[in-house]
Amino acid sequence: MSELGVKRLIGIGTPSYAEPQDGFNLGLAVTVPLLKLVAPRVFEDVVETGRLLKGLRDDTNIDWTWLRVSLLYDEPAPRNEKYKLGFTGQGGRIALPSLSRKELSKALLDEMEERKWVRGMPFCWT
Repeated sequence: MSELGVKRLIGIGTPSYAEPQDGFNLGLAVTVPLLKLVAPRVFEDVVETGRLLKGLRDDTNIDWTWLRVSLLYDEPAPRNEKYKLGFTGQGGRIALPSLSRKELSKALLDEMEERKWVRGMPFCWT
């Protein structure tokens, strides 16, 4: 990417790649191992992408951000809730966190402009 002049990379993945700051969430504690069981290649792709991004040298000129999401849905967010960025467990410890695709789009665009999570992998939920 450096050879091609790429300066900014932003993408999405799942919480299959865990961050040290992540907390406990029962919904994710059940679904992540289930994903590993039923779709091991998908699980490994997410984990390997996380490892690759975290392994980029600090002297590379690529500012990357990778938003981790779990359950996406098409309808507007309930009660017009705005997306949140942080770590798993911060949005609740029981229910599987979800996010509307509209709020995901907002989060991606906001991060492109605000650059609050450069070289970070926040979890995104409503």
